[in-house]
Amino acid sequence: IHSFQWMDGCELRDDGTTAGYQQIGYDGREFMSLDTQRGIWIPTMNEAQITTQRWNSPEVRAGERNKNYLENICIEWLKKYIEYGREDLERR
Repeated sequence: IHSFQWMDGCELRDDGTTAGYQQIGYDGREFMSLDTQRGIWIPTMNEAQITTQRWNSPEVRAGERNKNYLENICIEWLKKYIEYGREDLERR
């Protein structure tokens, strides 16, 4: 049996700046992580070399897509949930 783990998140700070992260684990060990500045996947173990090469290739560009998700879609959803929470607190 093998396990695959995916963890991601985005942050919206009080000053309006944002940040995000994505990490992938395999069998309980860190496998690769997204460099959110450059939009590329970085291998954190030798076994991830082939996967990161493929995901970073011009044909796939997974890092760029995931960076876009973190900077835009994730932040949009986070703002929605913050507003939902605010509305709920105001009703109480």
